[in-house]
Amino acid sequence: MFVLVNAPPLSDRWNWEQQRRSYRDLVLGVLAKHGVIVPEGEIQTEQVVTPLEFAGRYNAYRGALYGTSSNSRMSAFLRPPNRAREMRNLFYVGGSAHPGGGIPLVFLSGKHVADLVSAQWAD
Repeated sequence: MFVLVNAPPLSDRWNWEQQRRSYRDLVLGVLAKHGVIVPEGEIQTEQVVTPLEFAGRYNAYRGALYGTSSNSRMSAFLRPPNRAREMRNLFYVGGSAHPGGGIPLVFLSGKHVADLVSAQWAD
């Protein structure tokens, strides 16, 4: 079984070095509440990758897998648009920009920016 959990980005409110185990246990508890029982003795191989490691391995801003605005219902409305308002010829693309995180949405974000740039150069 592979479990991918959307953890919050790095901040001063959470110390992953100290709370790695408790977060892991919380995830197993949530799985158990939904009927997925994972007995400790049955786990043969386990790797817990926190936002701390994710930031180090992949240079992901604040260790965020899906971008920095993915943890609330309103997050989709808080992402910056693909064309920056504050500076001409500046565009945003990726998991923290519109439309959001995850490979399909990041590809769509790239397509939006490519279309914006193409339209701008066509003028």
